[in-house]
Amino acid sequence: MNTARIAMLARRVARRHTAGLIKPPPAMVEAIYKWAAACLALSEMERREQYRQEREQNAASGGYDRQAALRELEGLIAQVRKTPTKWKVYSEYAKASMMFGYGPWGSLPFKSFTKLTPESEARLRGAVEKDLRAAEGRIEQEWEHERESLAREVADKVKLQHIASEGSAYSPGTVPQTREFPLDLTGWKYDVAKFQALLEKQHGAEVQVFEDALVKVREDSPEQVPMFEHFLADAKKSPKWRTITVVLSDNIGKGSGSWQEATKTLRILAKTDPLLHNPGDPLDTLHQTVYHELQHMTQSLMAYALWRAEAGYDHAVRRLRPTQPGFPRPEARTPQYRQHTPPTREVGEDALHALDDVEFHTDLQGEVALYKRALARHPDMTSEQKKVMLDHFTSHKVAPHVWGKWNPPVEPSKFFRILKKHAPRKYIEAVQELAAAVR
Repeated sequence: MNTARIAMLARRVARRHTAGLIKPPPAMVEAIYKWAAACLALSEMERREQYRQEREQNAASGGYDRQAALRELEGLIAQVRKTPTKWKVYSEYAKASMMFGYGPWGSLPFKSFTKLTPESEARLRGAVEKDLRAAEGRIEQEWEHERESLAREVADKVKLQHIASEGSAYSPGTVPQTREFPLDLTGWKYDVAKFQALLEKQHGAEVQVFEDALVKVREDSPEQVPMFEHFLADAKKSPKWRTITVVLSDNIGKGSGSWQEATKTLRILAKTDPLLHNPGDPLDTLHQTVYHELQHMTQSLMAYALWRAEAGYDHAVRRLRPTQPGFPRPEARTPQYRQHTPPTREVGEDALHALDDVEFHTDLQGEVALYKRALARHPDMTSEQKKVMLDHFTSHKVAPHVWGKWNPPVEPSKFFRILKKHAPRKYIEAVQELAAAVR
């Protein structure tokens, strides 16, 4: 496959259309993310408070207290200065200094304090004073560390309280948590009024099914009328897409999130990693998970609005719908690959996920976000460098002479590599969408 031709085609497509990746309702993304983040922030605040109480209890019961040890060492330094030639006093100070590691201090030998002459006593006093000054320098560093730790602890508490307060409208609490979220299409990029009309139409069709069934039951099985009347009443007052259930749990199996269409349940993994001072940025990962899974929810929602059937397949004809929301074009699809089927020698488990049609828009959205972050970190790139970067990211094809001048600031994408190897048509569509999204 000619990578340069693909890149040229992608740029041409990018000039004439906006990326068509399916977008979830932004209000729901923000609400669910803030609620989940608030739950995790409150859990971390509880863990930190429990650790602080345990530390205080340990100190109160005679356990090690670093601040008390520093104060004790400061007192011993004052005593040594009063009697710098007394081994017993110095040895107590040396023993206390062991808690903070030996440097050039606290290490004078016993023989230095014996059989002192005026000259050796003068040398000892000088050595002791040098020793104590080094110890005081180390102690000041320790106190500075304690002050920084305390300040960071206070700042972290403020940050966690802020995160928790942002989600307080959704009743956050310690994990595991479950909450119902209404279907909120505020700010959605699609025609909300038309879409809501479609939902109403499908809801009306479902109610009509129960009304027709009730008429038949009245004639054939009068004893079942109360049951069907209940079904009808429930269908009228409970539209299928009024709410979705969001579960924040510490055990959801594989992955960091999942969408279950049958129960309309979004499950999110409650990570135990600290929210703050973590190089992996758990909050960013949480937001990506919520966005990704709500893209899947949008696939299900759109399919229901269009056909009132499960997303993915037309069960009447046993084939993919030609206009399946959030899927690649029909000619680019790979129905032979499913993420939950057993891997083969040629296609591993991770490749099956990337090749699954239902994951095309969601996984590609993650690649787009990654690529945009790389562009944002290097705003001064020339147009030629951006072309090289696109080729490198999507196919790892960089001319040898370029490496001597400039190294693309992004790693080649595993997702694109898998598509290029196993699904060439889907790969071409992915490159086109990426180029359109970042043009």
